[in-house]
Amino acid sequence: MGSNTSARVRVVLLVALGCAGCAEPVPTLHSMDGPAWVAQLENDDTRADAIEKLEAAGADAVPILIEILKSQSSAPRLIALERVGRLGPLAVDAADGLPPLLKDRDVGIRVMAAIALGRIGKRTAAAAVYLRESLSDPDARARVAAAMSYWTLTGDSESAHEILLRALAGGSARVRMMAAEAYQTLGAEAVDPLALALADDHPAVRTAAATALGNIGAAAHAARPALRTLSKDGSPDVRDAAEAALKRIGN
Repeated sequence: MGSNTSARVRVVLLVALGCAGCAEPVPTLHSMDGPAWVAQLENDDTRADAIEKLEAAGADAVPILIEILKSQSSAPRLIALERVGRLGPLAVDAADGLPPLLKDRDVGIRVMAAIALGRIGKRTAAAAVYLRESLSDPDARARVAAAMSYWTLTGDSESAHEILLRALAGGSARVRMMAAEAYQTLGAEAVDPLALALADDHPAVRTAAATALGNIGAAAHAARPALRTLSKDGSPDVRDAAEAALKRIGN
C-alpha cells in the first residue's frame, strides 16, 4: 500500500472514530445544561461561538439564559443579561429571576439586570420594590439604570427625573452619558435638562443628549436653537448627532 493510500486510510479512520484529538465542538442549544453553557462562556476558545448560538436561537434560548443567570460567575451572567435585554418582551419568562440580581455585589450585574427588567416590561410587585430600592444604589450607574426602568414599569417620572437630573449634573462622563440616553424615556419632560446637557464639556455626553432629543422628536422643538449651535461643534460625532436630531424634530 503506497504512502498516499495509507494517509487517506488514516484520515478516514480518524473521522470514523470521531476525530480523536480534535477540538471539542461548541454544543447545540439544548444538548447541554446551564452549567455546561457557563463553562463555554467562560472559555476564551469557545465563548464567541457560544454567544453566536445563543443569539441565533432568539427566544428559544431563554430557558438556557435563565439557567446561566443562576451561576455565580459574572461574565456569563452579563452575557445572558445582555441577551435577555435585547429580547425584551420575548424573554418575559426570565423576568421573575431578575429582581434579586439588583442586589448583586457586581455593579455590572445590577446595571444590566435593571435595564433588562425595563426592556422586558413585565410589571410585578417584586420588580417595582427592588427597582425602587435600587434608586439608592451606592453606584450612580446602577441608580441611572434603575431610574429608567422604574419609570418604564411604574410611570413614576418624578423619582426617575430626580435621579437622572442629579446624574446629568454631577456624575462622571460615563454616568452623564447614561443619564442623557435614559432621559429620552421621559419624553417632553426631558427636553430642558437634555438641552442643558448639549453644553457638556465631554463630546460623548453632547452626542448622547443630541441623539436623545432627536429620539423625542417634535416635542423637543424648544431645543432646536441649541442643536443648531451644536451642528457647528468641533466634534464630527456631535455635529452629526445634532444635524440628525434637527431633522427628526422637524420645523
